[in-house]
Amino acid sequence: MKQYLFLIFLTAFCSFASLWWTPYAGVALYYLFAILRPQYLWEWQLMSMPIRLPWSFIVASAAISGYLLWSAGILSFGRRESSLMRYRPKFTIAHWMMMLFAFWVTMSHLCAKNPDLGELWYGEYLKIFGMYYLASRVVRTPTQIWGLYMLIIIAIGYISIEMNHIYLSTGKLILAKKGFAGLDNNGAALMLCLGVPLCYFAWEFTERWYKWLFLMIIPVIMHAVLSTYSRGAMVSMAMAAPVLMVFSQKRKFLICVYLAIGAMLPIMAGKEIQDRFFSVEQREMDDSYRSRLLSWEIAIDISLEYPIFGVGVRNSNAEMFHRGADMEGRTIHSQYFQIAADSGLCAMLVYLGMIVATFWCIFRASARLWNRTDFESRRARAMLGGIACSLISFCIGAIALSLEVFEVSYLLFFLGAQVWALLNATDTLGAAPMPGARWTPAAPVRVTVAQPQFAGGR
Repeated sequence: MKQYLFLIFLTAFCSFASLWWTPYAGVALYYLFAILRPQYLWEWQLMSMPIRLPWSFIVASAAISGYLLWSAGILSFGRRESSLMRYRPKFTIAHWMMMLFAFWVTMSHLCAKNPDLGELWYGEYLKIFGMYYLASRVVRTPTQIWGLYMLIIIAIGYISIEMNHIYLSTGKLILAKKGFAGLDNNGAALMLCLGVPLCYFAWEFTERWYKWLFLMIIPVIMHAVLSTYSRGAMVSMAMAAPVLMVFSQKRKFLICVYLAIGAMLPIMAGKEIQDRFFSVEQREMDDSYRSRLLSWEIAIDISLEYPIFGVGVRNSNAEMFHRGADMEGRTIHSQYFQIAADSGLCAMLVYLGMIVATFWCIFRASARLWNRTDFESRRARAMLGGIACSLISFCIGAIALSLEVFEVSYLLFFLGAQVWALLNATDTLGAAPMPGARWTPAAPVRVTVAQPQFAGGR
């Protein structure tokens, strides 16, 4: 009952806040629900309630309504309108590539062989693209970006703690057997491992005592990942680890963290998990490997046959069996090949372009902020490091997983692009930056453009 009441209170509060404070409140809660997915996490509690509410839809509707009413001049946010809302973030090349990808997926769905097969998946796409665009217009301060960054850590940390608690109290490996919130064990593991670099860089930026909580949650997340039996997630996390050295300001301590994690791994991986990782039958590995290779070959054939708009969103699954796959409805098990088969080679190239553009924004922002020592610059550098390393883990893991509607990855792509967007925000009032804004211009700018800072200060 307490979970249900908590969700009602949080949903009501953020829905009203989207109208009297800022639409950011609804956007933030939407993303929390999209990652935490309380309807799955607390299903045992929520299923027994008399009314089942569409949590994400309510807060998303409030956030969209607040932004549209404000844009039309019907709604005013008072002082915040002249301070925070006056700075309009630049639409970067990463934002444009995402919108182009949205257009291509839409055309693919409209031109699909059987649009009904992709109706559910396209609905998920619409939510992702719609909230990405809304967030790009609503998120206008560095504190708001930090809030979304912390939101991911809190959600992933809570899921990890909950799954570990279940394992320690009952011995059940829920993630390995059931996955999480519609994701299989591999998808759930990849989602969790994205939290490791985010936690490390949150620790590196934070100066108060609670910074150590971020480090303490890392082994909890890693144990939850191990309990999924996902070798792919561990590989993607390990391959992204060296990149932390590029962004870290405390490399010697990071080496100590690596050594500590290496020493703890044999302890965290109990006998059951070790047996799975190190004593897996060769036949099982070979069957999985051959199945993936075959599905990739079929996906390439489909994408070459339908290069422009593909066969339609998730229509490729219906094509797999009669093209030689081992089972009906076989998933392609590769983000990139799945997009290529479903929406065409052009869509895959646009998706890859969006990834490259996002990393371009991240490295441009990091280069501009690297030598600055003010509060907001240090915080932004830390966030960019965590986001970049998490995205590298995702891009590696996505090679062998179909995760085209994986919400947390799109949130990370958004955050990476939005930092650069705020560094180049336009001051709609043509006035000087707010007093208290800590960033100073790197070069003279036109009077109509905000100085290269996160508008609005802290």
